[in-house]
Amino acid sequence: LLFSAVAFVLNNSFSTDKWVSEPELRTRIADDLLNNYELAGKAEEEIIVLLGKNDNDDGYFNVDNRYMSWLGPERGFISIDSEWLIINFVDGRVSEYNLITD
Repeated sequence: LLFSAVAFVLNNSFSTDKWVSEPELRTRIADDLLNNYELAGKAEEEIIVLLGKNDNDDGYFNVDNRYMSWLGPERGFISIDSEWLIINFVDGRVSEYNLITD
């Protein structure tokens, strides 16, 4: 049972490598990212190093000075929506960030 708990925590731990190379895990690791990494005030370049390519280029929720990352299908039993991490910048620094659904 302890091994299962440790495996669950490790599988849900954020890492840049997991975020970039295994996007299907993003909904599982997004909470760890937001709980353990201070995003507020980071420079846009730091966010790109941490999270990789900006999905905002795809046009959905397209706004200037915004970084967004598709997390996957909305968490829950039945979902037709997607979850997104939205990060807004003011003067090149993170001003706010949220998980949203479409």
